[in-house]
Amino acid sequence: MIRNLTIIAVASFVLAVACLGTAFAIGGRDLVKQGGWSFPANIHIEDDDGRVTIRRNGDVTIEDHGPNTSRQIAWTGGEALRIDLPARVIFTQGDKAGITVEGPEGLARRVVLTNDRLHFDGDGQGRGFRFDRHGLQTLADRDDLVIRITAPAVRKFTLNGSGDLDIQSYDQPDLSLTLNGSGEAYASGKTGKVDLKIAGSGEAELTALVVTDAKVAIAGSGEAKLGPTGEADVHIAGSGDVTLTERPASLSRSIAGSGDINESW
Repeated sequence: MIRNLTIIAVASFVLAVACLGTAFAIGGRDLVKQGGWSFPANIHIEDDDGRVTIRRNGDVTIEDHGPNTSRQIAWTGGEALRIDLPARVIFTQGDKAGITVEGPEGLARRVVLTNDRLHFDGDGQGRGFRFDRHGLQTLADRDDLVIRITAPAVRKFTLNGSGDLDIQSYDQPDLSLTLNGSGEAYASGKTGKVDLKIAGSGEAELTALVVTDAKVAIAGSGEAKLGPTGEADVHIAGSGDVTLTERPASLSRSIAGSGDINESW
Protein backbone atom coordinates (compact mmCIF):
# COMPACT_ATOMS: atom_id res chain seq x y z
CA MET A 1 0.00 0.00 0.00
CA ILE A 2 2.74 2.45 0.94
CA ARG A 3 4.51 1.81 -2.40
CA ASN A 4 1.32 2.54 -4.31
CA LEU A 5 0.85 5.71 -2.35
CA THR A 6 4.41 6.74 -3.14
CA ILE A 7 3.71 6.32 -6.86
CA ILE A 8 0.52 8.36 -6.53
CA ALA A 9 2.34 11.02 -4.57
CA VAL A 10 5.14 11.32 -7.11
CA ALA A 11 2.67 11.43 -10.01
CA SER A 12 0.65 14.11 -8.25
CA PHE A 13 3.79 16.11 -7.59
CA VAL A 14 4.84 15.91 -11.24
CA LEU A 15 1.35 16.97 -12.34
CA ALA A 16 1.41 19.89 -9.94
CA VAL A 17 4.81 21.01 -11.26
CA ALA A 18 3.54 20.74 -14.85
CA CYS A 19 0.50 22.85 -14.01
CA LEU A 20 2.66 25.44 -12.32
CA GLY A 21 4.99 25.47 -15.31
CA THR A 22 2.09 26.10 -17.66
CA ALA A 23 0.78 28.86 -15.43
CA PHE A 24 4.21 30.48 -15.34
CA ALA A 25 4.56 30.21 -19.12
CA ILE A 26 1.27 32.06 -19.52
CA GLY A 27 1.69 34.73 -16.88
CA GLY A 28 5.32 34.49 -15.86
CA ARG A 29 6.36 37.95 -17.04
CA ASP A 30 3.61 39.64 -15.08
CA LEU A 31 4.36 37.55 -12.03
CA VAL A 32 8.02 38.53 -12.12
CA LYS A 33 7.13 42.20 -12.49
CA GLN A 34 4.89 41.94 -9.44
CA GLY A 35 7.55 40.27 -7.32
CA GLY A 36 6.69 36.65 -8.07
CA TRP A 37 4.85 34.22 -5.82
CA SER A 38 5.51 31.05 -3.90
CA PHE A 39 3.62 27.76 -3.59
CA PRO A 40 3.94 25.43 -0.58
CA ALA A 41 4.57 22.16 -2.41
CA ASN A 42 4.92 19.83 0.56
CA ILE A 43 2.63 16.84 0.03
CA HIS A 44 1.68 14.30 2.69
CA ILE A 45 -0.10 11.05 1.84
CA GLU A 46 -1.06 8.85 4.76
CA ASP A 47 -2.61 5.40 5.28
CA ASP A 48 -2.62 2.63 7.90
CA ASP A 49 1.02 1.72 7.27
CA GLY A 50 2.58 5.16 7.41
CA ARG A 51 3.02 8.47 5.68
CA VAL A 52 4.77 9.53 2.48
CA THR A 53 6.01 13.11 2.40
CA ILE A 54 7.22 14.92 -0.72
CA ARG A 55 8.84 18.21 0.15
CA ARG A 56 9.16 21.26 -2.05
CA ASN A 57 12.81 20.43 -2.84
CA GLY A 58 11.77 17.01 -4.16
CA ASP A 59 12.93 14.94 -1.16
CA VAL A 60 10.74 11.93 -0.39
CA THR A 61 10.50 10.45 3.11
CA ILE A 62 8.50 7.46 4.34
CA GLU A 63 7.36 7.24 7.95
CA ASP A 64 6.11 4.03 9.54
CA HIS A 65 3.24 4.31 12.03
CA GLY A 66 4.93 1.60 14.08
CA PRO A 67 3.63 -1.49 15.90
CA ASN A 68 0.17 -1.80 17.38
CA THR A 69 -0.25 -0.41 20.85
CA SER A 70 -2.91 0.41 23.43
CA ARG A 71 -3.26 3.55 25.51
CA GLN A 72 -5.77 5.08 27.90
CA ILE A 73 -7.37 8.52 27.74
CA ALA A 74 -8.79 9.93 30.95
CA TRP A 75 -12.46 10.89 30.79
CA THR A 76 -15.01 11.59 33.48
CA GLY A 77 -17.93 11.02 31.12
CA GLY A 78 -20.69 13.36 30.01
CA GLU A 79 -23.95 13.50 28.08
CA ALA A 80 -22.46 14.14 24.63
CA LEU A 81 -19.78 12.57 22.45
CA ARG A 82 -18.54 13.98 19.14
CA ILE A 83 -16.34 11.81 16.93
CA ASP A 84 -14.16 13.66 14.44
CA LEU A 85 -11.78 10.98 13.22
CA PRO A 86 -11.98 7.92 10.95
CA ALA A 87 -11.86 4.99 13.33
CA ARG A 88 -14.02 2.21 14.67
CA VAL A 89 -15.51 3.52 17.90
CA ILE A 90 -17.20 1.03 20.23
CA PHE A 91 -19.28 2.68 22.94
CA THR A 92 -20.61 0.59 25.82
CA GLN A 93 -22.83 2.07 28.49
CA GLY A 94 -21.27 1.34 31.86
CA ASP A 95 -20.76 2.79 35.32
CA LYS A 96 -17.09 3.72 34.93
CA ALA A 97 -16.03 6.21 32.25
CA GLY A 98 -12.90 5.55 30.24
CA ILE A 99 -11.37 5.50 26.76
CA THR A 100 -8.98 2.91 25.33
CA VAL A 101 -7.27 3.49 21.99
CA GLU A 102 -5.89 0.50 20.05
CA GLY A 103 -3.95 0.61 16.80
CA PRO A 104 -0.66 1.61 15.16
CA GLU A 105 1.43 3.61 17.61
CA GLY A 106 1.88 6.57 15.30
CA LEU A 107 -1.89 7.01 15.03
CA ALA A 108 -2.94 5.97 18.53
CA ARG A 109 -0.71 8.54 20.20
CA ARG A 110 -2.39 11.36 18.24
CA VAL A 111 -5.92 10.58 19.44
CA VAL A 112 -7.05 13.19 21.95
CA LEU A 113 -10.25 14.20 23.72
CA THR A 114 -11.10 17.89 23.91
CA ASN A 115 -14.19 18.43 26.05
CA ASP A 116 -16.63 16.01 24.37
CA ARG A 117 -14.78 15.91 21.02
CA LEU A 118 -12.63 12.93 20.04
CA HIS A 119 -10.13 13.84 17.31
CA PHE A 120 -6.54 13.68 16.06
CA ASP A 121 -4.04 16.09 17.54
CA GLY A 122 -1.52 17.90 15.36
CA ASP A 123 -1.74 17.22 11.63
CA GLY A 124 -3.87 14.08 11.87
CA GLN A 125 -7.15 15.21 10.37
CA GLY A 126 -8.68 12.00 9.03
CA ARG A 127 -9.70 11.14 5.51
CA GLY A 128 -9.76 13.75 2.78
CA PHE A 129 -7.66 16.68 1.61
CA ARG A 130 -6.26 19.62 3.48
CA PHE A 131 -4.45 22.63 2.05
CA ASP A 132 -2.75 25.10 4.37
CA ARG A 133 0.56 26.91 4.84
CA HIS A 134 2.28 23.54 5.24
CA GLY A 135 1.17 22.32 1.80
CA LEU A 136 -1.33 19.86 0.36
CA GLN A 137 -2.15 16.85 2.54
CA THR A 138 -4.03 13.79 1.34
CA LEU A 139 -5.19 11.65 4.27
CA ALA A 140 -6.64 8.15 3.95
CA ASP A 141 -8.37 5.49 6.03
CA ARG A 142 -7.22 4.36 9.44
CA ASP A 143 -9.18 1.11 9.46
CA ASP A 144 -6.87 -0.42 12.07
CA LEU A 145 -7.68 2.18 14.72
CA VAL A 146 -10.18 0.97 17.34
CA ILE A 147 -11.40 3.17 20.19
CA ARG A 148 -13.35 1.62 23.07
CA ILE A 149 -15.37 4.00 25.21
CA THR A 150 -17.34 3.37 28.38
CA ALA A 151 -19.54 5.97 30.08
CA PRO A 152 -22.76 5.92 32.10
CA ALA A 153 -24.84 8.77 30.68
CA VAL A 154 -24.00 9.69 27.06
CA ARG A 155 -27.25 10.46 25.24
CA LYS A 156 -26.07 12.55 22.29
CA PHE A 157 -23.72 11.15 19.65
CA THR A 158 -22.30 12.97 16.62
CA LEU A 159 -20.26 11.11 14.01
CA ASN A 160 -18.47 13.31 11.47
CA GLY A 161 -16.69 11.89 8.44
CA SER A 162 -16.19 8.25 7.58
CA GLY A 163 -15.84 6.48 10.90
CA ASP A 164 -17.87 3.65 12.42
CA LEU A 165 -19.80 3.96 15.68
CA ASP A 166 -21.12 0.92 17.53
CA ILE A 167 -23.34 1.75 20.53
CA GLN A 168 -23.81 -1.24 22.82
CA SER A 169 -25.97 -1.94 25.89
CA TYR A 170 -27.73 1.40 25.56
CA ASP A 171 -30.39 2.13 28.19
CA GLN A 172 -31.45 5.77 28.37
CA PRO A 173 -34.80 7.60 28.03
CA ASP A 174 -33.71 9.09 24.70
CA LEU A 175 -30.98 8.88 22.07
CA SER A 176 -29.79 11.66 19.75
CA LEU A 177 -27.67 10.41 16.86
CA THR A 178 -26.26 12.64 14.10
CA LEU A 179 -24.23 11.40 11.12
CA ASN A 180 -22.45 13.94 8.92
CA GLY A 181 -20.67 12.33 5.99
CA SER A 182 -20.35 8.66 5.08
CA GLY A 183 -20.04 7.13 8.52
CA GLU A 184 -21.92 4.08 9.77
CA ALA A 185 -23.63 3.70 13.14
CA TYR A 186 -25.08 0.70 14.94
CA ALA A 187 -26.97 0.57 18.22
CA SER A 188 -28.34 -2.11 20.53
CA GLY A 189 -30.26 -1.82 23.78
CA LYS A 190 -33.41 0.16 24.48
CA THR A 191 -34.67 3.73 24.59
CA GLY A 192 -37.94 5.62 24.65
CA LYS A 193 -37.18 8.05 21.83
CA VAL A 194 -34.67 8.30 18.98
CA ASP A 195 -33.78 11.52 17.18
CA LEU A 196 -31.76 10.50 14.11
CA LYS A 197 -30.25 12.96 11.63
CA ILE A 198 -28.19 11.95 8.58
CA ALA A 199 -26.54 14.47 6.26
CA GLY A 200 -24.72 12.77 3.39
CA SER A 201 -24.43 9.06 2.67
CA GLY A 202 -24.21 7.75 6.21
CA GLU A 203 -25.98 4.60 7.39
CA ALA A 204 -27.68 3.92 10.71
CA GLU A 205 -28.53 0.32 11.65
CA LEU A 206 -30.75 0.51 14.73
CA THR A 207 -32.79 -2.68 14.40
CA ALA A 208 -31.21 -4.12 17.56
CA LEU A 209 -32.39 -1.10 19.54
CA VAL A 210 -35.84 -1.33 21.16
CA VAL A 211 -37.49 2.02 20.35
CA THR A 212 -40.87 3.52 21.19
CA ASP A 213 -40.86 6.83 19.29
CA ALA A 214 -38.54 7.93 16.49
CA LYS A 215 -37.84 11.07 14.50
CA VAL A 216 -35.72 10.57 11.39
CA ALA A 217 -34.39 13.28 9.08
CA ILE A 218 -32.20 12.43 6.08
CA ALA A 219 -30.63 14.97 3.73
CA GLY A 220 -28.81 13.18 0.93
CA SER A 221 -28.49 9.48 0.18
CA GLY A 222 -28.28 8.14 3.71
CA GLU A 223 -29.99 4.99 4.94
CA ALA A 224 -31.66 4.16 8.23
CA LYS A 225 -33.19 0.98 9.64
CA LEU A 226 -35.12 1.00 12.89
CA GLY A 227 -38.31 -0.29 14.48
CA PRO A 228 -40.33 2.29 16.43
CA THR A 229 -43.60 0.99 17.87
CA GLY A 230 -45.13 4.33 18.88
CA GLU A 231 -44.85 7.53 16.85
CA ALA A 232 -42.65 7.64 13.75
CA ASP A 233 -41.83 10.96 12.08
CA VAL A 234 -39.78 10.56 8.89
CA HIS A 235 -38.44 13.34 6.65
CA ILE A 236 -36.30 12.67 3.56
CA ALA A 237 -34.71 15.24 1.26
CA GLY A 238 -32.88 13.48 -1.55
CA SER A 239 -32.48 9.78 -2.32
CA GLY A 240 -32.31 8.48 1.22
CA ASP A 241 -34.02 5.29 2.39
CA VAL A 242 -35.70 4.54 5.70
CA THR A 243 -36.74 1.00 6.57
CA LEU A 244 -39.21 0.51 9.41
CA THR A 245 -38.95 -2.99 10.88
CA GLU A 246 -41.89 -2.57 13.28
CA ARG A 247 -45.39 -1.20 12.64
CA PRO A 248 -45.60 2.19 14.37
CA ALA A 249 -48.83 3.30 16.02
CA SER A 250 -48.67 6.44 13.86
CA LEU A 251 -46.51 7.46 10.92
CA SER A 252 -45.86 10.98 9.64
CA ARG A 253 -43.86 11.19 6.43
CA SER A 254 -42.38 13.82 4.14
CA ILE A 255 -40.30 13.04 1.04
CA ALA A 256 -38.68 15.57 -1.29
CA GLY A 257 -36.80 13.69 -3.99
CA SER A 258 -36.47 10.01 -4.84
CA GLY A 259 -36.21 8.73 -1.30
CA ASP A 260 -38.24 5.79 0.02
CA ILE A 261 -39.84 4.65 3.24
CA ASN A 262 -39.91 0.86 3.33
CA GLU A 263 -42.30 -1.03 5.58
CA SER A 264 -40.65 -4.30 6.56
CA TRP A 265 -42.67 -5.70 9.41
